This record gives sequence, C-alpha cells and structure tokens, in this order.
Amino acid sequence: MNVYTSYKVLKTLFYFIIILLILSGTNTVAQSLFFKNYNVEHGLSAVQINALHQDSKGYLWCGGYAGIDKFNGKTFIPYTPTNGLADYYINCITEDKNRHIYIGTPNGLSVYNGTTFTNYTTAQGLPSNDVKCMLSANSLILIGTSNGLVSISNNKMSTLLKNEAILTLSNYIGDTILVSTNNGLYKYSNAHIILYNSKVKNMARIARTDSNTLLMTNGKKLFLFKNNVLAPYNPKGMNTGESIINDLYIDKNNEWYVATQNGLMKIVNNVATYYYPGNDLNSNKIYCIINDYEGNKWIGTYNGIYRFKTSAFINYNIQYGISVPFIFGINQTENNDIWFGTSGGGIYNYNGKGMFTNYTTADGVSNNYINCIATYKKNKLVAGTDKGLTIIDNTTKKLHAIKNCGGLEDKKISAIIFTNDSAVYLASGNEIYSNYELIKNNTMPANAVVYKLFQDYKKRVWVCSLNGGIYCIEKNKISNKNKFFSTHCNTYFSAAQDELNNLYFASIEGLFILNCATQKISQLTTDQGLMSNLIYEIQYDQKEHKLYIGSNKGLSYLDVRKLNATKQIRIENYGYNEGFTLSECNSQSMLIDHKNNLWVGTVNGLVYFDKQYLQPNIYPAKLHFTHFSLNDRDTVLRLGQRLDYSYNNITTYVDGICLTNPQSVKYSFLLKGYEKKWSLPSPNNFARYTQLPPGKYELMAKCSNNSNVWNEPISFMFTIKSPWYAHPLALLTYALLVIVGLYFLIAWRITIIRNKEARKTLLAGYELKALRAQMNPHFIFNALNSIQHFVLSNEPMAANKYLSKFAKLVRNILNNSERSEISLQEEIAQLELYLDLEKLRFEELFFYSIIVQDGLNVNNIEIPTMLIQPYVENAILHGIVPLKKDGKILIMFEIHDQNLLKCTIQDNGIGREKAALLKKNSINKHQSAGTRITQNRLALLNKINNTKLSAITTNVIDADGALNGTLVTLYIPLMQYQ
Repeated sequence: MNVYTSYKVLKTLFYFIIILLILSGTNTVAQSLFFKNYNVEHGLSAVQINALHQDSKGYLWCGGYAGIDKFNGKTFIPYTPTNGLADYYINCITEDKNRHIYIGTPNGLSVYNGTTFTNYTTAQGLPSNDVKCMLSANSLILIGTSNGLVSISNNKMSTLLKNEAILTLSNYIGDTILVSTNNGLYKYSNAHIILYNSKVKNMARIARTDSNTLLMTNGKKLFLFKNNVLAPYNPKGMNTGESIINDLYIDKNNEWYVATQNGLMKIVNNVATYYYPGNDLNSNKIYCIINDYEGNKWIGTYNGIYRFKTSAFINYNIQYGISVPFIFGINQTENNDIWFGTSGGGIYNYNGKGMFTNYTTADGVSNNYINCIATYKKNKLVAGTDKGLTIIDNTTKKLHAIKNCGGLEDKKISAIIFTNDSAVYLASGNEIYSNYELIKNNTMPANAVVYKLFQDYKKRVWVCSLNGGIYCIEKNKISNKNKFFSTHCNTYFSAAQDELNNLYFASIEGLFILNCATQKISQLTTDQGLMSNLIYEIQYDQKEHKLYIGSNKGLSYLDVRKLNATKQIRIENYGYNEGFTLSECNSQSMLIDHKNNLWVGTVNGLVYFDKQYLQPNIYPAKLHFTHFSLNDRDTVLRLGQRLDYSYNNITTYVDGICLTNPQSVKYSFLLKGYEKKWSLPSPNNFARYTQLPPGKYELMAKCSNNSNVWNEPISFMFTIKSPWYAHPLALLTYALLVIVGLYFLIAWRITIIRNKEARKTLLAGYELKALRAQMNPHFIFNALNSIQHFVLSNEPMAANKYLSKFAKLVRNILNNSERSEISLQEEIAQLELYLDLEKLRFEELFFYSIIVQDGLNVNNIEIPTMLIQPYVENAILHGIVPLKKDGKILIMFEIHDQNLLKCTIQDNGIGREKAALLKKNSINKHQSAGTRITQNRLALLNKINNTKLSAITTNVIDADGALNGTLVTLYIPLMQYQ
C-alpha cells in the first residue's frame, strides 16, 4: 500500500469513527433529517411528554408531568389542577363524539367540555383512579385503569372488567377492540368482552399492520401476533442491546415506527433505521408518537415534542466528515458521483452511499478555496480555485493543478463554462478569458467580480457580476446590457433559461425575467411571494418546469409552466419549518442530478432534496371561531344571538390550525349584510367592524394552509337590534308627528305670507295715497294758474320754464311710483323741482337750501320713494304760508352712527301749535293727509323689511326762547328695501 492510499484510508476511517461516536448505540445510521422541536422555551409546560392527541378541531394536546397543553401550532395553552384538572401527571388523552377531551391521570379521569373540567374517580364508578389508557370507539369511550375496564356512553359508566391491570387498548378488525391486560388478551365487541388469548400477557402497546398482523411490545422486546400465534420480532438493523420501548405506530404507508429510549426506530421491509430528533440524550428518549391529519408525525420526548414531516431534505455537514461546510460549486459525473468544493476545505467527492472523500492541496488541488466546478470531458471536471484551475479525474479519483495556462494559474477563477461549440470561458475578477485569451473590449468596472457565465440557446454567453451588472458575449465581444434592463441593480449572481427561451437572472433585488418573445423585463420580489430578494443561485428543472431559487433565507421554486400559460405566479418556499435547516444558499452551488433531484450548497453544509417525498399539503387548515370582542371587551356569543344596538363594535378571532407551518396561514373575512367582497388574505387572525348599523349579519371566515389550499368558509350569524326609537311603532309615531308638525308649519307659513301680502297691499295703498298727496288738486290747479298767469302777462319764457319744471316733476313722480326705492340723488333732484315750483306758486314767499354732507355718495344710497316730500309740503303749507314772508326751509342729509342716513327738514314757520289752531278755525276744511300717510308707510316698511325707519318732529326754539319753526328728523337705515 503506497503512502497516498494509506493516507486516504486513514482519513476515511477517521471520519467514520467520528460518525460512530456521534451516533453511538445504533446499528443503522440514518441521514440527518429535520425534526422541529417545541419545548418549555416555546411555552410547553413540561419537557417530558407522555401522551399526545390531535382533536377533531386540529389542536394538538400534549400531556406531561406538569399538566396538559393545547397547541394551535403557535401558542401553548396550559391546563393544570388550578383549572380543574384531576392531576398534574398525564397518562393518556382521547376525545368523544361531542368533542369533549378525556384526560387520564393517576388521580382520576378529567373530561373537558371546552369550558370546564368534570372529574371522575372511584366515587363515580372507576375501578381505580389510576387511568392507564383510553380509546374512543363509535359512541363510547373505553377507560382502562390499573384495576379494571369501564365504558362511558351518554354520561353513563359501565364496568367491563374487574381486578385486572389494563395496559393498552387497540383497534383490531371492524368494531373489535383488543384489550391487553396482565392476565391475557381480550376482545371487546358489541358490548361484550371475552378472553382472546391467555398466553399473550403484559403487552404494553399494540399496533395493527395492513395485513392484519399485530406488532406488539412488552416494553423491552418486539413481537408479531398473527393467526393467534405470538413470535419474537427482530428486524435487520435493530439494536440488540437492552432498551425500553414506549410506543408503537404504523402509518398509512405501512411504515412502522417504534419509540424507544434510544431514538426513533423506523421499520420498512423488515429493515430498521434509527432517527435521532436531537443531538442530546433527552431528545432521543421517546415516549409516544402520533400522526396528525396533515401527515406530520409528532414525537413526545424528554425534551418536549418534535415534529417530523418528510424525508425530502437530507442535510450533510460536519458530522459526515465535511470539515468546512461552506459549499461552493457542485457538479456530477456520468457515473453519478457528486463533486463539490468548499471555502478553505478543498474538494469533496460523494459516492451516493454515505461516504464523503476529501481532496486538498496535498492531493493535487491548486488551492483549498474552491469557487466553481464545471464539466470538462466525460468523467472529468475542472474546478476554479483562488489560485488557478484543478482537473478532477473521476475515473482514477486523482486531481492535479493546471500549469502553464497563460498566467491563469496564479489568478482567482470565479466562473467557468464550456460552451456547446467547444469553447471555454473563464472569469477572474472583472476579466473574462475566451480559450484562455483575455477579451479586450471589456468595459466592466474595475471593482466588478464575475459570479456566473451562462450560455443560452442562441449560444450567447451571459455574464452575471457583482458591482458590474449584466453583460453578454457574442463572437468574442462583450456588450453591456444594463441599460436594456432599465434598473439600478448592479449585482447579479446567476442565470437560467426555460424551454420557451425566457431568461431568468438572480440578483440582489429579486428575480428578473427576460421574455425573449416580447423583449420585456419583469421582476419578482418578496411582494410576489419570494422568501427573500437576495438570490444567489437558480436552476431550471426541464422535466417539472420549475425554476429552483436559492436565497439567503432558503430554497424556493417558481412554477414556470403556470407562469407562461396563465401569467399566474405560484411560488413554494422551503425554509427551516419545511426542513431546509441549513438556511443561506451559496452561488454556483445548485445541481439537478441524473435522478432529477436537487443538491444545494449552503454556508452550513450540503442539502439533498429528494422531491418525491415533498408533496403539497392538500389538507386545508381547520378553522374555528375562538372568541369575540364587543366594544373592546371579550365576550361569549351564541349562534344567532341578538345584540343590543349599542353593541355595534365587534371583533372576531379565529384559529386556523395548520401544524405543518402555522406561520404561513393566511386569513380572509366577509361580513354579509355589510360587505360585498372578501378581505385581502392576511396573516392577521381577526377582523374588526365598527359602528355597524342594525340588521342581520353573517360573519364568514376562511384561511389557507402552507400550500395555499383554502378551506370551506365557516360562518357565524348574529343580529344587531334596532334602538327603541327605531322601532316600527316609534317610526310610525314619528311620521304622524312630522305630518302634524308640517301641517301646522305650513298653516303658520301661509298665515305669515298672507299677513305680509296684506301689509304689502296696504303699503301699496298708502303709496298711492302718497302719490295723490304729492299731486293734490290745489297744487296742480295753482301750478296751472301760474302758468296761465305767465302766458297772459306776456312772459312766455317764465311760462315755458314753469311748465317745463312742472312736467318734469310730474313725470318723475309717476315713474318713481312703480319703484320701492330710489337713489338719494334722484330724491334730491325731485325735491328741488317741487320746491322751485312752490316758490313760483307762492311768489317767492320762501327760499330753500339742500345741504349734503361732504363725502356722502348720493348715487349709492337708496331710500324709500315718496318719503321726504310730504314733510317738505307740510313745512310749506302749515309753516311758511301762514308766516306770509321771509320763509326759510333747510334740508340736510348726513350719516349718523355709520349705519343710518339722517335727514332733517327745518323751517322758520309759525310752528305746530299755531298751525293746528289755524287749521281748527279755518273755513276751508280741506286737510292734507301726506304726513299721516307717510307715518303709516314707515310702520309697514319696518314690519315688512325688519327695519327701524323713524320720523321725529320737534319745535325749533331760538336763543331768546321764542318759537322759531319746526324740525323734522328722519332716520333711514342704510340697507336694501323691498
């Protein structure tokens, strides 16, 4: 034996010894499979689990020495004697047809109805308080104790066996149940129990195989029971050393599982293989095992519970002799050998039989830091290292570094590809070599590093780089494709292509897809379902039309066939919960082997993905309403309950039980009678509705499992009652009140309108009278006489002037009679005409003066028509005319208190008292009614327009106290009049 062979043998023996030491006590070594652990750190009450049961709602019940826990996949809810449980120690668990949970303890039986516990002891008919085993069968529950067997049906307990220790209960054929005791094996059927075999005693567990053969154990050895014959059973690979067997389980695939104190033994085709949930002794002390409805196996140990789903992922790391588990580069030869590199540990060969062989610089590798491995020739590979290239001869299992390679032997080779046209491309940093010659038209940045070279169906070589982006090589010329991608991303790690020639690029910002038919770029990120945007490696599976995606958080696949056919995105993710426990993938470290299974290199070792074992979870999550909150207070609601109208803020909480991956469950809600569309899927397991109006509602909920399978919606009916004031009788009363109120309102409004119209009619009458007063017969007669006088006196100019003013005054009076208001300018002009005519009429008996306050805009101020003239007329006729000489009339307009127009009419006549006396003694009884008519108009205008027009008449007293005329003061609000 030469030195090289001796070294290889010693190294292999060394790794084999390490594996034996780690997995000591076993005869058949299993692969490193994934067992997910839940213990006290996750909320479990006790580390030792003696009993497991999944109820009809999907909850997992875990019993130990500190009570029992109800588990929904995320949270453990503990129950102990403080809640009413009979004892802390739990022996067994089952469920009846009414969904009541039965819990066997050393201190009696506890039955949980979802709210409270009811306990049964010898006082209620149990043969012993030590309940050892239970079995739910049709409408009854069999209870095995240390001193007999009873059944419970419809809350009635019946004794079946006395004075015998019941060890286990097992379904047999049809409705027949096997009862194992310390005195023999019994059969129970149709409410009758008979001794079946007195020689088969003290069997602690019984499991039925698919061939009606029974697998049994007495706690130390295995037995097969068939045709009423009991025989010892020792499958190949079973540990022959003394051990303790705690449980048996046979699944639907006829795989036999044996829970022992030294690990989980799986028996298939009479071959035993051992599995070890954890790396410590307590994890491998297994007490019980069950299967949930999704196909997960739950294992109760001395270190909590473990979940085991599938053998799809096998993890190879340091325990298999891989000294440096940082994997770069994976490839396969024609004889199915797997070769992969490490970062500092050289190159490894895996022969498919559990044996790994390591090659380093001592074996001819140019450098122990391996970056990539490519197929060179038949059964020959080339590895790119930090210092040149290394040839791998799979036939001879010899490796050697390439010398005299144009200086490449001293460079770090990051990527290699042998193209279909027999060319070779190599990358070192930002440099690319074609057939070992440097391509010179390279425009990549100096800090760029090429990570992948990929040839598409058009024989183009795509370059994926760090800090440089995407380039393409055609006819030995490099072209920059970053502008084509129209993105700021400058780091790409890998590329792949499907059968439709669509190109896929793994980047630091997700997955980019180039549709070669439309030349359009699309992007997939975490928003579309990827578990991470940092993608290191991708590989396309042509047989299954799937793109496998390795990221820094695990493994995903994209359903390419569905994407191309329907544009729908379907992504499945595999992380820690699914068994991909080595987490972060590496670049250039993914291989689809000849069996179409996947190999993935990670930072923690090598993962083998046997896809036949990983099937989508076709079982919908079990969904339940857990509790409700009304006005932010937790409460219990009955189906169809009628709620007071004030309880219109409701929150519902649900539990979607998917034990395979509870974190992936998504919920959607719909409140019929309030909403029309389901809410968007969300991980939130509650829905909140506020300020709901009275009415009938159906609250619906649904959820998806980890494979996006949705369950049938569940619903809850409730009603929010109308308030008393919204009752039909109350509404009718309101309607009648409204009708009556409207009647009186309308009647009142009609009265107001009628009164207002009456006032307007009365006002019109007064205005007509005012018009008549302005144009009284004496005034008209005297005016015409004056005109005649001027004509007869041969004074045509004076007659013409008088007639012109008279005509203009009459025209103004008639025109303004149709208006409610005129401007102050128009009023002053009309007063001047009137006063001029009266002066002529009375032969210059008086003179007048009209004064307007400085700054007063007479054009923008409006006053009621025919308002001032009656007071001026009164001053002339009753004040000035009786004076018979030197009469004076002063009219002034000014602003008073900013919102009133003050008009004063002052004369130096005989005064009101003398005028009244003259009027009384006068032979002529004609009386002017202008002032009285105007006073009535003022009152009506104030009522109609809600104003405060006023007129005040006072005597004018001179300095000596003598009467010197009359003063009339009018206050006119500055506003718009109707």
